[in-house]
Parts: sequence; C-alpha cells; structure tokens
Amino acid sequence: MNKALLPMAISLALASLLGCSDNQTSVATEQTAATKDVTSVVAPKTVDFDQYSQQFIDELWQLSPTWALYSGKHVNDGYLEIPNKQSRDNTLAFVDKQQTALAQFDPLTLSPNQQIDYKLLVNLVESMKWDVQRYKSWQWDPSNYNVSGGFAQIINEDFAPLDERLASVIARLENVPAYYEAARANISDPTLEHTQLAIMQNKGAFSVLSDALVKQVADSGLTAEQKALFTTRFEAAAAAITQHIEWLTELEAKLTKDGARDFRIGETLYEEKFAFDIQSGMTAKQLYDKAVADKNHIQQEMAKITTKI
Repeated sequence: MNKALLPMAISLALASLLGCSDNQTSVATEQTAATKDVTSVVAPKTVDFDQYSQQFIDELWQLSPTWALYSGKHVNDGYLEIPNKQSRDNTLAFVDKQQTALAQFDPLTLSPNQQIDYKLLVNLVESMKWDVQRYKSWQWDPSNYNVSGGFAQIINEDFAPLDERLASVIARLENVPAYYEAARANISDPTLEHTQLAIMQNKGAFSVLSDALVKQVADSGLTAEQKALFTTRFEAAAAAITQHIEWLTELEAKLTKDGARDFRIGETLYEEKFAFDIQSGMTAKQLYDKAVADKNHIQQEMAKITTKI
C-alpha cells in the first residue's frame, strides 16, 4: 500500500477510529500473519461496532506496516513492503473481508458518531479497491516508488532508543533491491512529469541513506555482526537506488523523444477521485459552481455595505 495515496478521507478515518477506544490492542508484527488474517472473515454480530472499528485499524496496520509507521504506530518498522502483485492482492483481500464485515452492520442502529466512522470506513475500503483496480497510479506514476520516507521516519523520530531504531533500519534495508525491481515491473505508460519527479525524489534518498547514517551505525551500540549486516545491505540498497535512477533517466529520455501520456487524469477519473477524497456529496463541478455563487453573493453584500458606509 502506497503511503502517497493517503488522502484526507483516510486521515480522518484513522483519527476518528483511534478515538473509539482508549485501549489499543496488540497487533501481530509478521507480514505472513497479516496475509493470513486478511483471508478470514470476521462475524461482526459477535462484537459491537467500536470493537470492530478498532480491529479494522489493527488489521490495517498489519497489512501495511509502512502506513502504520507514517501514522505513528510502530507495528513492524523493519518490514518494507514490496509493491508487487502479491501486495495488491493482499490489499484486495483486505478490502473484500472488510466490505463483507461492514455489510453485516445496519447503519441505522449505530450512534451518530458510529455512523460517521461507518461511512468513513466504507469510503476507505472502496477507495483502496478503486486505486488498485481503476486509478492504477501504481502503473503510470513512477513517483509512487521511493523508499527514503520510511527510513527518514525511523532515523529522525525519537520514538525509541537509537540502537533499536537502527536495528529496524537494518531489517528494512533487506527488501530495497526487491522493492525497486517490483517498481520497474509495475511501471507502464508513465507520464513524463511523474518520471522526472521520481528521478528527483530518488536522488534525494541519498540524503537519508547517507554517510551520516553510516557514521551513526558505526558509533552505535550495535553488535559487530549487526554492523557488518548493515554495511552489506546498505551497499546493496544504494546500488539498487542508483540502478533505478539510471533506469528512470533512460525512460525520461525515451518519453521526451517519443512522447508520453498526459499527466492529467481526465474529468471522469478526477470526479471519481474527488468523491473519495473530499466526500462532500457534490461533484467537483457542483462544488466549484457553489463556491463561485457564494463568492458573487458575498461580494454583492460587501458592495452594499460599502455603499452604506
């Protein structure tokens, strides 16, 4: 699951749901366990909606530890998800499970606050499915692929002792080569603009996976074995990023010469995305027209007041 697809609707959903209970249940930290979990269907009749909503969040963190990391929930920081078909299939399995569970709740029996959470969750899982199957930015937007953000969160945020965070960095480095291999396999008919953005962003990854990080590890209390493993994985990760930048640069030259698809997604997709992200009950055009009408009305009222003054 891509962190970049974290729209405002999802942020609101997470914030609202995390407020449902003061008690945070423990979550599994193995991705293999997460893959198994998303295939089983919960019978929400055995739990109330608040319990289900908390369970939803816990399973979401299991599905995407990186998403959890960005949200301040440290479930499995050392695991870097590989954005391959299996990852997308896991997301769709999670969506199917949650849609089945949500369908068993009658929104009319929920409290007003629960109804808000219910609608946010329904919108969230529908948007996750739409993103994979219809929007498909994982194909045409190379800027979706950049490992540096998760590493920066771990290195720069003081949520745990440094040695513990560096151990997570070492674990997370393992999948970097496979991550970029999957990214290149995904990219198809990309836009020139997003390709250029991806080149700049991935060059910036070396400001995170840097000599300063190498020194931090060298000066840390990690064991000699851990430090040696860091060196091996760091060098492999740096080589993978460099290779990916070179591949993107060649792709940029080809797109510049032969032409590329328009970066604009078009009215139909824009309206669909707008509906998921904004949830205003209006189309983008309707909201724009309303804003223009409100502006004109306010300006007319201001003119009247100014004349009286």
